[in-house]
Amino acid sequence: MGKIIADLLKALLNATLLLLAACLFLGWLVMGKVEAVTERVTDAVAEVTPVKTRVEALRAEIAGLRSDLRDGVLPPAPQLDGIETKLEIIEAELSALRALPAALVQQAAESAAAELTGQIVRLTRCEAAGLDIAPAPAETASGS
Repeated sequence: MGKIIADLLKALLNATLLLLAACLFLGWLVMGKVEAVTERVTDAVAEVTPVKTRVEALRAEIAGLRSDLRDGVLPPAPQLDGIETKLEIIEAELSALRALPAALVQQAAESAAAELTGQIVRLTRCEAAGLDIAPAPAETASGS
């Protein structure tokens, strides 16, 4: 009786260690995906920097126009047209940047889920092949 309990405890410990190893491996894979997403976010931030500098330049130009208007000097029409064009460009860039975080998060979630699913399937196949476990045949009722 004591030997059976000791064997059961060893089997429980073995199964626990195998599950722990599988979880650590899957966690390592997920962290790899997190690093890839971090790189994409860093690239996205790099795309935001030029827009920020354009906005700051436009603010400075508008501040100059305000001071000219206070002094009674009317700005020339081409200068106002240039500001409108810059505003349209910045608005287009900002709308593209608004969609970027959602796309990054969706892409990261999809790739992480696909990787996790693939690893679970591979681990399941490996475990089943290593243990030669075959599903039990379904028993049918003989109509008694």
